[in-house]
Amino acid sequence: MKKMVKKITSIVLIAALTASVSVISEQKIAEPLTAYAAEKEYVKAIKISYADTKEKAAKEIGDEYTILDKDFNDGMKSHAWIGYSTTSDPDLAITDIKVMNMNGGFNYSDYEALLNEQKAAIKEQVDTVVPALVEYAKNYDVGMDTAKGIYEMLNVFYEDDSEKNLGDFLLEAGRKLVKNSSDSEAREDVEKVFLQGNDTVVTDIENLLVLAQDTKVVKKGSWLSRLSDLGPDGLVAIYKTAKPKLSNEKIKAQIKSDYGDDAKAILNEIASVQETFKDYEETSLATAIENGNETAIEKQMAEAIDVSDSVTEDETFSDEEDAIESYVEHTSEAADVVEAGETLVTAGIVESLKAASYGSISAYEFFMREDLTAEDLYPVAYVMSNGQKSIMQDTGLYGVFESVLAEDCEEADATWDTSLGEGVQSIYEGVDRSIFESDTAITGEALKRLSSKGDSIVSDVVFFGVSATGLLVCGMAGMRIVKYSKALSKLTQEGVLLENSTIEKSLSEYAENLTKETKALYQSNQAYQLSVMQSEGMLRGKNITFHIKNFAKLSETEQRAIWLNAKKGLTDYEKMLLWTKNDSRVKSTYIKLWVKNDTEGKIASKRTQLSELREAKISTNRTAQATARKAILGARVVFAVAAVVSIASAVYEIYNLCSEDNTEFTNIPFNMVDRTYPSGSEAITYVYYTLVTTKDDSKADLHNKKGKEWIGIYTTTASSAGDPILAESLMVSEEDTTANANYEPVTLFGEAGAYNLCNKDITGKSIDSTYIFYTKDADSVVDNEELEEADETTEGDVSDVSATGSTFADGGLIWIVLIIVAIAAIVSGITAYRRKNRG
Repeated sequence: MKKMVKKITSIVLIAALTASVSVISEQKIAEPLTAYAAEKEYVKAIKISYADTKEKAAKEIGDEYTILDKDFNDGMKSHAWIGYSTTSDPDLAITDIKVMNMNGGFNYSDYEALLNEQKAAIKEQVDTVVPALVEYAKNYDVGMDTAKGIYEMLNVFYEDDSEKNLGDFLLEAGRKLVKNSSDSEAREDVEKVFLQGNDTVVTDIENLLVLAQDTKVVKKGSWLSRLSDLGPDGLVAIYKTAKPKLSNEKIKAQIKSDYGDDAKAILNEIASVQETFKDYEETSLATAIENGNETAIEKQMAEAIDVSDSVTEDETFSDEEDAIESYVEHTSEAADVVEAGETLVTAGIVESLKAASYGSISAYEFFMREDLTAEDLYPVAYVMSNGQKSIMQDTGLYGVFESVLAEDCEEADATWDTSLGEGVQSIYEGVDRSIFESDTAITGEALKRLSSKGDSIVSDVVFFGVSATGLLVCGMAGMRIVKYSKALSKLTQEGVLLENSTIEKSLSEYAENLTKETKALYQSNQAYQLSVMQSEGMLRGKNITFHIKNFAKLSETEQRAIWLNAKKGLTDYEKMLLWTKNDSRVKSTYIKLWVKNDTEGKIASKRTQLSELREAKISTNRTAQATARKAILGARVVFAVAAVVSIASAVYEIYNLCSEDNTEFTNIPFNMVDRTYPSGSEAITYVYYTLVTTKDDSKADLHNKKGKEWIGIYTTTASSAGDPILAESLMVSEEDTTANANYEPVTLFGEAGAYNLCNKDITGKSIDSTYIFYTKDADSVVDNEELEEADETTEGDVSDVSATGSTFADGGLIWIVLIIVAIAAIVSGITAYRRKNRG
């Protein structure tokens, strides 16, 4: 049964449409009632056949492919035919076609050497996680309820290679690290997850681990309890007791030596926490609690409940449109529910801090001081666990404050909601793992740019499995809020928040409704496929280019300027995805914007996509299939590097292939990274191209190794490479018609003119010149001015965006995480390859 759940709900969420099966509940989706007529057809995929005739090539490649009327090996010892399939969806279309020959300008490096470089790049990040894993394992093994809850949430995902659920996988690694923090096998397992894992999952792993800290066997209570007991002068007293002969000056120097670095790290993060608390203090709920206004509190609670009170757990959809409408509805509702949940959790943290004394003031007053220094924070560094202090460097400080509620969760009579199930989705969802094991090359022009300019941002590297992962992370956030709401009920019983039985009842109802909302969201998403982001090419290559960690340091004016620049080329849906830590108002605003603007148009535009996906036969392990290889690379944000480090690096192994002519062939890179200049932008973007293959996904040399060199055809669907190619425009010519402004030529990487695919230097024979030309559909892209107008309908000011702390998520309160800060500082110092002399 467990394997069946994985089969249905992991990487092949697209195939769930074909099977018409829901993971969460019994949902049935009828066949589409009507077909949606498309006005234009675009080139979707290209294949090569070596069949003897055009007819045989068509039969071999498939009926969905149109064969160009040209034998590209005419006059040689073999035959070669090019076929293309079509789509009516411009987001699924090929946007550029290029070629590379064996002696072309590309570079490589041995995979093992590259992997070692990548491991070195993430070593600091893994080092920050190891202490947290150790405490997670210790706490789980001694029965800490919160650690068990984190374990359950991590188990929503699974690790493919070990075939273990993620909670078990990390628990096993943590236990090894408890015995030996240098355990090479455990560290390699963690490195693999951080190197290859889906960004969203990896980020949430860290945020969840923060909550599983504070080894209660060694230290009683939460770090806040210990800080309150210690007080401002307690640490000095401890040192004086331990070292009575030392002077006060030497004691202070010793404390600085022991905790100075940790205190500075805490100080660097405290401002973002203060901003979160200040935002909360401006809410109606905070005002109502502060004034003891029971009526106002009841109203706030009612609003949190009413937004999803009518949700039913078992919805049945009559057709795709019904499913789409359900998803749109639940999207809007969930935004309000999660926003209310975040407010409740922050309320619990703030009220807990206010209830805890720190010397003559409350802990809340202490942490909200504007004049805090590193020296003031030495006691905080002392009471925090090693795991908290270590992983805080990567996740920020808010999660540590959120963990205050864990102590109440330990005592609350409640269990963790595990309704999402186990092993639902791979941690590598959306990541083409072949990039770590096979061949990717980088063009000379791209490498030259990286070497000379030190580029570190690639705006078109996007992982396509993000949406399904986001929903599951949303569900896990819901699980945590449910648990916290029960802990908050305990606080109300103790009078920490307010002696009001209505709050307790409301929180219980809220928890129940959030659980139902999460299920309903996942259910409707199974039908709707969340804008089909799992499909090839969907929303790839949009210009979401700024780095959020640096963004937080800018002034509001600078932030707005960057936002206005970045939003050009973004859809409303993508703006909705561009969320930042702890800013539920922004999340809610953009969800509502997306739902509000042209809902009917969205429903219509998705109907064709859903029909295409129903027909798709995609096997279960997408990471091992050529379909996934065609997808844009899923990237990891590497904490230790100031600029974002690229996962798409210049790699491939070299093999010697001998042809009948005794020519020594090098390996054809499966992937090629090139640079491009997006239309209307001065920024240089790096685009990921994939080699055209045969029907069985084998690498294809156009001339079937009958020439002097191989020649590979590469395609991309990245929008930054241009507009989609119109299928009817694709043509073969024996003349170079580059001068014709209506057509664009297939070119060699790094060159501007049309490339002769039957070049004598490649074929070794004097045969007719052959060029391919095509036209692109500029009308398929929404004009920037239209996007500007659409953005003006957004409620609130974008300058309100708070981008502090962790790049993708806060302590866990995002219901659809993402985005997509894309990347690449592709490995420097790539070795040049010198070909052997041919005999």
